[in-house]
Amino acid sequence: MKIRPISPWLIAALSCFLLIVFLRGALAVLPKSATLHSGTVEGSLLLAGKEQTVSLPGSSNVSSKLVALLSFVPDGGKKAVPLVAAMIENHEDARAYQQGLKEALVVFELIAEGDITRFLAVFRADKLPKLIGPVRSLREHFVSIALGYKPLLLHIGGHPLAYEALGNNPALLHHDGIRYDGQTYHRDTEASAPHNLFMSKEPLQELLKKTKLALFSLPLFAIGSLPSTEGEKAQTIEMNMGSPLHDVTYNYRSLQNGYIRSIEGSSRQAQPSTIAILEATVDGFNQTGYIPWTNTTAGGKMLLFRNGKVFKGIWKREKGKPFVFLDSKGEILPVTRGQVWVTMLPMLSMVKWE
Repeated sequence: MKIRPISPWLIAALSCFLLIVFLRGALAVLPKSATLHSGTVEGSLLLAGKEQTVSLPGSSNVSSKLVALLSFVPDGGKKAVPLVAAMIENHEDARAYQQGLKEALVVFELIAEGDITRFLAVFRADKLPKLIGPVRSLREHFVSIALGYKPLLLHIGGHPLAYEALGNNPALLHHDGIRYDGQTYHRDTEASAPHNLFMSKEPLQELLKKTKLALFSLPLFAIGSLPSTEGEKAQTIEMNMGSPLHDVTYNYRSLQNGYIRSIEGSSRQAQPSTIAILEATVDGFNQTGYIPWTNTTAGGKMLLFRNGKVFKGIWKREKGKPFVFLDSKGEILPVTRGQVWVTMLPMLSMVKWE
């Protein structure tokens, strides 16, 4: 007797049936929703190191329950890891050589000189990129930010006020390229100085074995959903720094649920899932002969871009603490999963979107 092969349609139907059974079982074990605050959010909200369930519209349907379920995957909000932070240059001559930006948990972007920004990129010590750089000098305001996350801070040299801040905060561990150039750090012969200092993964891992770092709870920012009825459309974002060399454009890509960041010399500099632009006091901005200084504490207005929309709110930060994002009612304004890009500017009017 000739045995007929099983129909592909029968296999597909059986697979769908098993998937439905699995989903029903998974949803049955989900915890009941509890109200976090009086807002209109329901679902899973991950606070730094903590996980809480809050209310999202339409929680009775399968899709919103799946959103809540996805918040309980590994790496959600239950892990504490040591962090590494690196000063990465954003001069137009350095952009072709930038490494590590795409792998950072969060990138803090502040004005370093004139209309040129510099980055403090923060990485998980257990998930490092192969290469980080070009590593450049430290500014005082980056020391202030780093204090809130307790990383090993990578830099080469720095402003005198930055060294003074390091001296006043001995608990903040740092690794200076001035001292370790040619040892843990190396020079890339393909790049021109001073844009050629890099840190590779292997020597950094060896360094971390000898360094006792504090653990920091993940996620770094509250993660959660926002009502689909809120927010203004923001598919394209333009940040006007006053020069075509340094102006930034973000284009939202729904399939990746992220924004492609482009700047002169780098068409895909990074792809953050959330962009937070904070208004802050920036002394010396565009003043000849001055090195700008940004006040990274207290708070101010902010724009939060996520899921192709913009949400207005406020930011707050106490000295030595992480940043907190709030909506106009003073309630947590969550980010989406993925990289967060935080830019501090003297005026939100420098940002346009459509």
